Amino acid sequence: MNLRDVARERTVSLRDTLGGLEKKRSDFDGRSQAEQERIKRIFTDLATCRREEERLGRQLSAADLEIADVRNQIDELEKKRTELIEKYTSLSDARTQVEGGTKDLRNRERKLNEDVRSAQDFLRSLERERGELDGQRSSLSTALQQTYADAFNEYSVHLRKSFEGLIGGQAEKAKRADMRRAFVVARGTNAEMGMLCDQRDELRSFLESSRVPGVREHLENRLREIETRLEQEFPGALLSEAADPAETLSAELFYLRDDDEFVLLFPFEERIWNEMESTGAGSQTCNMAATILYGAAKALGLKPSDGEFCLRAGRIAFAGRLDDTEIAVLASSPLPLPNLPDVYLSLSRMPSEIEEALKSDAVRY
Repeated sequence: MNLRDVARERTVSLRDTLGGLEKKRSDFDGRSQAEQERIKRIFTDLATCRREEERLGRQLSAADLEIADVRNQIDELEKKRTELIEKYTSLSDARTQVEGGTKDLRNRERKLNEDVRSAQDFLRSLERERGELDGQRSSLSTALQQTYADAFNEYSVHLRKSFEGLIGGQAEKAKRADMRRAFVVARGTNAEMGMLCDQRDELRSFLESSRVPGVREHLENRLREIETRLEQEFPGALLSEAADPAETLSAELFYLRDDDEFVLLFPFEERIWNEMESTGAGSQTCNMAATILYGAAKALGLKPSDGEFCLRAGRIAFAGRLDDTEIAVLASSPLPLPNLPDVYLSLSRMPSEIEEALKSDAVRY
């Protein structure tokens, strides 16, 4: 099983969804920026309209003063009445035009104010949608980190079971070998066992040359009776006559960097650490973990001054101050465990996305 394959397969859907949300979020940011620029232009137009209204107001005030002056002149200078009336009429028309322009400007200002309110409402709507997107993005990011952490946990469980299977198989082989030695001794010292063994050897020899079905069946039944009797006395001794196949395990352990600290993670959960602390021994799994940790420390040449075993990311780890050069030497080739020569350890840097997930406070172990 390859960790990267497991992680890639379990996170492909989340990474695709996250990518789509990132694109949509970028689109919303663009629309929000465009709307803010439009609001700035509207406020600029409003300021221009107000300045124009003030200018026309000043013109209107000046026209009123001039009309009043003309009226006085009409009263005083009747002889100039016709000329002044024409002037008065002209100024009145101009005033009417100014009033019309002022009314248009006020209507335009009202319309611009409505546009500003509409734009502000739309901007608030965009901000709400962006907040929802940020919430979805945060949830998916957390789910993605949890999935990466679960993928590493699945790999760790698989590796721990591989250790258990190998060590359990070696113990069974040793037990069968001890029984075989006892069986060989008994054949030479126990008359009954010796006679049964001799009969078994001859029956097996006869079976190799027998071609008559009835005779062969009789020989097989008798051989089965003898082997059953021998198996009762020496369980597993007959099975150990065939050579056990050689079993090896190449275990890839991953390390990460936590600030300047080197952290090597082992596939043993916190419950095993607690059992080892409380009893110093215990279940078969606890004893197996102690065997692996001791062998790894010896194989890697770890000393107490290099660091200590502790709990990190929900599992047993070795944390220390090894520099990059020392780590490169340890990771250069697989190392056999001195107490388990069939187990080879290799060190690899944790994939960055999984390392980030294991360091996250939102991840559950």
